[in-house]
Formats: sequence, structure tokens, C-alpha cells
Amino acid sequence: MPTSTDSLRIVRPGRHVALDVNASPIGRLPFQNPERAAEGLSSRPWGPSDFERGDQVRYLSVWYDVLGVGPLGLTVRFRRSLDGSAWDVPAEYTKVSGRRRDGVEDVDAA
Repeated sequence: MPTSTDSLRIVRPGRHVALDVNASPIGRLPFQNPERAAEGLSSRPWGPSDFERGDQVRYLSVWYDVLGVGPLGLTVRFRRSLDGSAWDVPAEYTKVSGRRRDGVEDVDAA
């Protein structure tokens, strides 16, 4: 029987699998992005020096156009596909997971 010190607990009732995500070691790793943690790559956080107006940024798993770069985050253009409306929204650097510039995609700030 697993104890509370196990890093991951798997319970298999029938065909279903339940994971105890609160006990997962990923939350304790010093990585900004869990995908990078799984790959074993270290990274520095994204910041203002990594972006220019006109870049595209992957923010919360969606690509947006960068309209402005500030010390705390970016200003990006959100486009709604249903009716074509668009508006500007702030995007925190901590939730950025990629950048495109001149057709080249970069997923690591380092």
C-alpha cells in the first residue's frame, strides 16, 4: 500500500487510472514550464529583453501577436474566431511558453 511519502500514487480500479497530482514531484522542480521539466532542460524565465513589437508569443497555449513590451508583461492581441472581434489583453511573462520571430519558433528563453 502506498504511503503519504510516495511521490506518485496510482490506483487502478477496473480500467480507470487515478493519479494523485498533489503528490507529484513536478511541483517541486525549479522549472518554469512543466513540459521543460519533463524534458530535463533548465531555462531562465522569459523577460522584456526576449520580445519585440511584432513577435508572436505562445501565452496559455495559444499564439498571439505582440503589440507592446513592458517590464511586467506583454500586450497581446486576442482575436475571437466566432465573430472576428479583437481586443488587447495583458500577458504575464510567467505564463509565456514560446516566441516566434521571422518564422522561427523559440520555446526556451535561454
